[in-house]
Amino acid sequence: MTVNKARTFFFAVLLLGLPAFAGAQTLTEKSVKDLMLKIDKAIASKDVSVFAQTMSENAEVVITVSAGGNQQKTRMNKAEYLAALRGGWSMASTYVYRRSNEKIAISGNIATVTADVVENMSVNGQHIRARTRSTATIELVDGAPKVTKVVGNTSM
Repeated sequence: MTVNKARTFFFAVLLLGLPAFAGAQTLTEKSVKDLMLKIDKAIASKDVSVFAQTMSENAEVVITVSAGGNQQKTRMNKAEYLAALRGGWSMASTYVYRRSNEKIAISGNIATVTADVVENMSVNGQHIRARTRSTATIELVDGAPKVTKVVGNTSM
């Protein structure tokens, strides 16, 4: 390949690649907080379809529940978790969710959000209160921040 052809090829590749790099995003505290706000709004309105938009297709959820001296660990993929949310919200006559003590740590394009979550609900006339220490991993997926993993430790 001659120098001119090589130079032309190099610039063509560079120009074709620039749009991809120009649109590349980085994960910021603002983008993470915006995602968390979208999650909060979806939960407040019990909107599973909006909630689903905040999760990557390959998201993993791991929840360990401690109640009455027993402990159970459950792993779910996105579809299983959304089905569990849908079922739980449909059974609850009242449902109140509050997240506090949120901390966001960003390293490169991966954010870790830790928080305390308190859920109060009534199911078949019985009041249920759950306290969870959660850790969510957020990554850029196709240029948008998405939850890729959630680990929760719940006591009831």
